Amino acid sequence: MRIVNIGGSNSIRKQSYTYKLIKTNHNLLNYGIGAAGSIYGLIQLIKNKAIGNCDTIIYDYFTNDNNHFRKGINKVSRVNKTLIELVNLCIENNIKLLFVYIYNRDDKINGLYDKSPMYSFYKDFSKKYNITTIDVYDLLYSKYKDEWSEYYTDKTHLSDEGMNTLRDEIIDKLKVVTVPKTIEGNDYNGFNGLNLIKIDNHLKTENFSNSLIDVNYFEIKNELKIKFNKKTSILAIEYLCDIDSGLIEMSNNVNKIQKNTLKNQDFIFKKGKKLASIITTNKKPLKEDDCLSIKNISFKNLNKSIFDNEKPGHTRPRKKRKESTFLKIISILVTDNADIKSITFD
Repeated sequence: MRIVNIGGSNSIRKQSYTYKLIKTNHNLLNYGIGAAGSIYGLIQLIKNKAIGNCDTIIYDYFTNDNNHFRKGINKVSRVNKTLIELVNLCIENNIKLLFVYIYNRDDKINGLYDKSPMYSFYKDFSKKYNITTIDVYDLLYSKYKDEWSEYYTDKTHLSDEGMNTLRDEIIDKLKVVTVPKTIEGNDYNGFNGLNLIKIDNHLKTENFSNSLIDVNYFEIKNELKIKFNKKTSILAIEYLCDIDSGLIEMSNNVNKIQKNTLKNQDFIFKKGKKLASIITTNKKPLKEDDCLSIKNISFKNLNKSIFDNEKPGHTRPRKKRKESTFLKIISILVTDNADIKSITFD
């Protein structure tokens, strides 16, 4: 069995269930990305050409989609379209699909999932399309009863023994996991004509790699202007987040928005790390058009009326706020099978 994993930080930690599955001789490729939502999982599948090269997908973005929804970073409608695309890919390629539901421990204890539209959506979606599921709360409670919460290292991540328990359950589920139920024509509500445009197909790029990622990026010094061959919607922009990340302005002929591309400032500045991340638009979406401009801006050019804010907000250390920032773009996920017609930069 050839297994591909797409998921958040629980799937990429040193003692994660994916690591433990590989150690028990399971043929698994891990395309997990921490601090990201389900649409990044879709990007990873497309970018790494995983579809057609695996028998089973383990999907572990339930945690982050719920966390991001609560912070206003994500929408149920977007996750629905993302999962419709994932299910379609599985059906078309006869791939089995396993959902893993890892809960935010504190939110589960405080009963927040019972009131969450994202949680209700996930439960209904997996039932509707007959998706094999592991509910980690049910799993831990059935084995450890009221001590289930002790099998976390913090509010989000499972402990080593918690990972062992999950690994064993995954091994059992892999024996019975199935291809999702076919989506009826009237039920289809995915993205129209999904296309991932890799920037290294259009510009000379630089490479960054570590134990988790291997990406080619183009550093925007000032502004990047793209002309598409048709009107399209920008679903996500993949980029490399590091100490050069900051504010950007995205615009076309219809409207403009501003975004903060800095994520997890302690990880970036205190530890000097880099991470792959994505830009999505939430409360202030960028409208459909046949062009896109991305430019770096300074804090003094921040316009709150067009700023698509995310919580928690991450800011550069005060002494670094006057330094220039640069976006290191990797890829763009678009609709309508659009592609780049021309691209310029300065």
